[in-house]
Amino acid sequence: MSLKGLICAFASLAMVSVFAADPFGTRILDGGKVVPGNLTLVGTTNEHMNFCFANNFPDGTIYMNHSEGIHTVSEYGVWRRSMDGGKTWEKTPFNFGGFNTFVNKEGKKCQVGCWDDKISDTHKIRLQILNDEQTGFTDYYSEIKLPFKSSFRLHREVLRTRDGRLLLNGYLRKENAPKFTSFVIESKDDGKTWTYLATIMEDPQKKYQEGPNETAMVELANGDILAYVRTGGAGPLMQFRSTDGGRTWGEMTEVASVGVNPAARVLENGTLVLITGRPGLFLYIDFTGTGKYYQRYTVWNGSGSSYASVLEIAPNKVLVVYDESDFGSWRNDSCFSRIMAVTYDIVKDDALKAAKITHPEAKNYQNFYSPECRDTLTYRNFFDVFAVQTKEKGASKGVWYEVQKIAERPHPVLHLELKGEEAPFKFAHYLKNLDGAVNELEIGWEIRISDMSINQPQFRILTQMEKNASLVYVACAKDAILVFDGKAQKRVPLNVGEGFNSYKLKTNAATNSIEVYFNGKKVYTGTAHKQSDGICNRIQLGDGSGQIYGAVDLSYLGFNIK
Repeated sequence: MSLKGLICAFASLAMVSVFAADPFGTRILDGGKVVPGNLTLVGTTNEHMNFCFANNFPDGTIYMNHSEGIHTVSEYGVWRRSMDGGKTWEKTPFNFGGFNTFVNKEGKKCQVGCWDDKISDTHKIRLQILNDEQTGFTDYYSEIKLPFKSSFRLHREVLRTRDGRLLLNGYLRKENAPKFTSFVIESKDDGKTWTYLATIMEDPQKKYQEGPNETAMVELANGDILAYVRTGGAGPLMQFRSTDGGRTWGEMTEVASVGVNPAARVLENGTLVLITGRPGLFLYIDFTGTGKYYQRYTVWNGSGSSYASVLEIAPNKVLVVYDESDFGSWRNDSCFSRIMAVTYDIVKDDALKAAKITHPEAKNYQNFYSPECRDTLTYRNFFDVFAVQTKEKGASKGVWYEVQKIAERPHPVLHLELKGEEAPFKFAHYLKNLDGAVNELEIGWEIRISDMSINQPQFRILTQMEKNASLVYVACAKDAILVFDGKAQKRVPLNVGEGFNSYKLKTNAATNSIEVYFNGKKVYTGTAHKQSDGICNRIQLGDGSGQIYGAVDLSYLGFNIK
């Protein structure tokens, strides 16, 4: 056995099946709280493990499928089940998972499938009906007729509506179309035959990275149906509402700045729970059950595919099944891979109120981050495991972040360490995709450079604006700021010193202007040059190229969009 294999095997043996509660702990929200419970190891291996699709059934069984191997290189399917509500897991003797599954009116477990990339107006749908828990399933086939020629992929959950119909989402690429389209089909005979019901979202203007694809649906207490649609690997998650049983869709809103493989549930107490992410993995919780008042709770802030499932395994108790792996980093082997299952009690209580941001600068920005409410910022920290290791060992090189209370500020600060010139120490801490037209962008932040022995920039804010195809960044060093205008990097000498300083970056797509402010005084005016036609609206905090090296304390980050 190789040294790496030996290390991985030892790590697997050292793990117990149930771990302590989630490190983020109980979180009080407006109208309720999230209480973490058991964290269970479903499986681990020295291969990558990704893409968790799980579904639970009335008899307490849970079926799941996921992948092992390097994504797009060597991956293959794995099927698992739990016969006791997620406490223990085993590999199934047949290929029946949690993807596109439902219970028919006879009480049998069923799975629907079609993944056909040929361009045609007819496609074959497979219905699998599980015979029993040991002997496998029986296949039935039907043909669906589309109103156009396209590919046809069904993804990922079957919704049974109050009137007894089955609805199933999918995405397709029409003949000669540049982007995907999200759609819904329906069955009125318990899955034996299907018809095309409606198109949910298209992208004829090629606005989004991939076009609308992976979609989830949920039916609310008032009969409305919500659909959540992925638009790209780094694109926003969109929500649509249907008031006529899925036949027409309207009221498009952005639910999350990033979102892949969404899944949603309405719990017994009426709370609406959505799971999505990448980077990271988050529960979006709406105690009103209307799809209008989401609050975010962090499940996992490390590396993974963020293809997860959320299941209600007892009244108002959810089980989240997800992966922790090196997905999204390098196409190589790794022993950092496992499938986890964590439980949460979702407690609805109108008397509970979330902690409010009291930072005095918050009133000046439409979007504001303060470390006193850390969960309002999406971290793109794929490498927490390395961060913890380097810090615990007292190493001089590494990367981590930590919310700290300090005497110099009444509010907590985010301490950032970026001290590594090569992977895995290069990444962006924060990524925010901005949907819609962005004409003007104003970003403000306050930092203290905490390592005065380093000359190069220790912090960076990067912006992209689609309207003028510009990419601009401001990098902060101990004696200067560096401004990149899309063509060249300009150095502006400053007496930064050892204390906190405020910075502001303003960009205007109509005039191509750049303005930079230091402690309220304008210190730079320039012109933004066209960078690329592929630019999308985005803000990035941190660095992905190794240009930033050092340590800072971040007091706040805010931005306004016009």
